[in-house]
Amino acid sequence: NLQDALAQFPAEALRMFYLQGHYRSPLPWSDTSLVEALAMLARLMEATEVGLTLAGEGDAEATAQQLGPEATGLLTLARAFPNALAAALRDDFNTAAGLGLAFELARALNRFANLKAAKKRGGPVARVAVEALHALRPLGLLLATPEAFQAEVKQKRLAALGLTAAAIEALVAERLDARRTQDWARADQLRDSLSERGIVVMDGADGGCEWRVRLTT
Repeated sequence: NLQDALAQFPAEALRMFYLQGHYRSPLPWSDTSLVEALAMLARLMEATEVGLTLAGEGDAEATAQQLGPEATGLLTLARAFPNALAAALRDDFNTAAGLGLAFELARALNRFANLKAAKKRGGPVARVAVEALHALRPLGLLLATPEAFQAEVKQKRLAALGLTAAAIEALVAERLDARRTQDWARADQLRDSLSERGIVVMDGADGGCEWRVRLTT
């Protein structure tokens, strides 16, 4: 029932599940339906998170011209997205088409963020794209911050997977110790052990690391 679903998934994942199809079409259900919907939501959340990490100030148009085709293409998509989404919703509330446009914009934002120059100067362009994706908020999507979303995912999905944050933190800390002592074999073994539990570890340039629940399908 709905209460069980909300105990295991963020509410936005349920909304994504309902919105990915047309409201007059049958809604296929499987044991992995909400997992897949959560993964879709995570793709949008992570694109906004990546976009907000890019540095740089100034005018978005001028910055895009300086950074080249990936930047100008992203800016064009971002500026067109709110109206394109509204047009899809006016067309018999075609949420599936609207989400398709959102994922196109998210992919363009991710491609742009991977450019070396964008990491230092791409902020003005990326922020326009992030703000454009927020046009999904009236549909109940992207209401949470990326940080709050990840915290809720950890809280709910770890319990559903039969894991605890304390147990994961202990393994992550042990792996950090192994890396500090250059016991690379043990560090790799612990990373594999975490991966088998559905945990992704991301090492930082400062020697620390972050972990998240794997949401890819």
